[in-house]
Amino acid sequence: MWCPDSKGLLRVSDGVWLCDLRTGEQKKLTTGEQPESCPSWSPDGRRFVFRQGNQVAFYDMATFSTVAFPVPGVVYASAPQLAWSPDGTRVAAAFRRTDAAGRPGRRGLDVAVLSIDGQIHWATDTPGTVANPQWVDDERLLITRHDETFTTAEHVQVHVPTGEERQLFVEREPKGLLQGDVEGVDVYKPILSPDHKEAILIHPVEGWKHLHLLDLQTDALRQLTYGECEDSSPVWSPDGRYVACLSNGHPSLASLDVWVLEKETGQSRPLASMPGAKAELTWSPDGHNLSFLHAGPCEPPGLWVGQVANLSYKRLIPDRLPGDVWVHNVPPQQVWIEASDGYRTPGLLYTRPETRDQPAIIWLHGGPGMQYYLGWPTDYGSCIQHAFFQLLVQAGYTVLYLNYRGSTGYGMEHEQGNYKKIGARRSHAAARPVSSRHRHRGDGRHIGVARAWLRFLG
Repeated sequence: MWCPDSKGLLRVSDGVWLCDLRTGEQKKLTTGEQPESCPSWSPDGRRFVFRQGNQVAFYDMATFSTVAFPVPGVVYASAPQLAWSPDGTRVAAAFRRTDAAGRPGRRGLDVAVLSIDGQIHWATDTPGTVANPQWVDDERLLITRHDETFTTAEHVQVHVPTGEERQLFVEREPKGLLQGDVEGVDVYKPILSPDHKEAILIHPVEGWKHLHLLDLQTDALRQLTYGECEDSSPVWSPDGRYVACLSNGHPSLASLDVWVLEKETGQSRPLASMPGAKAELTWSPDGHNLSFLHAGPCEPPGLWVGQVANLSYKRLIPDRLPGDVWVHNVPPQQVWIEASDGYRTPGLLYTRPETRDQPAIIWLHGGPGMQYYLGWPTDYGSCIQHAFFQLLVQAGYTVLYLNYRGSTGYGMEHEQGNYKKIGARRSHAAARPVSSRHRHRGDGRHIGVARAWLRFLG
């Protein structure tokens, strides 16, 4: 994490370290005797807050000392669940309540607000989960509250000194709202505008997730994006005039593109439209450029930058990574496989003409709430998996990677297609061996071995 003066970085590795970019010197600031994570600088840069074990800890740069304070449970170990108030006097922290023996009592999270001297000013105690604290101003906090079944999410503004709440917007989904992880942290949290007067919400319309503008003063909600596509990862420009986001469906649901939306007019334009995946949108401080990661069907992940004014973009790093995998790369094809009940399931097919009479491998990704895109992924772990696919193809195999029902990116019908059916199968008779006669057709639209496995999976 960058230091406020841009002259150094904080990193966590068996303690919190300060790295001086001018001299290259690294100084260990904390002992690392307990698990530490999520350092976040105060607005004035005089101290940073971080998670230390089960507590909230503050490091003072003037005295080079750490002081830690307990909350009514175990501090959540993942960002962005530690949030400074704009005046730098208080921190909102997500935590997990514990029982009398000090053991985590349930899955969900709560949020507490404590001052830099450790005094707790306000805290939730909910049967569901409360997460994603964001300060609207020095006294008002924006939180998201889920019920126990994760079928309802309330976006609530809290006046911390009095505890008074104002409900801004409620999302209801009988089949369950998508969760960010096992703690129920909402990946579709409101994204505050730079002036903290508005927020971007991702909300489904006619089965597709789109951006909406929520006015924090009037509670009015205005839809910003449309179409049979999924929008994600909105980021405000520094002046609040534009919102950049990722969107698929242009032209393929298996690719993510960068789009820039003008807030007032609603006009949206593609900034970077290339097959593959994008990630980590970041505006330059002057608001003229956007940096992002891009990985394509034949391109490893690299850092790109786009100019918003003329919609141009270029790759910065890397040009190409060493190794045979990049030289012999086989790009996947988007295919649709018919399941035993007639449902068309999207997948990615890795094959070469000379391997069409050889064994095939069906690969089911993790999740289920995730999507695999056309080509190299943008994260390291999935890149290792993609490289393994390339080695399998070079060894003579055909690989089918399924975005099975429950995956995101293909609309709510697909995302909810395994509702109350995860792990179920239609019958034991359907689970039969796949004989060598199963071959995929030359047009790549049907694979016999995949049909047999889908009968097994139901």
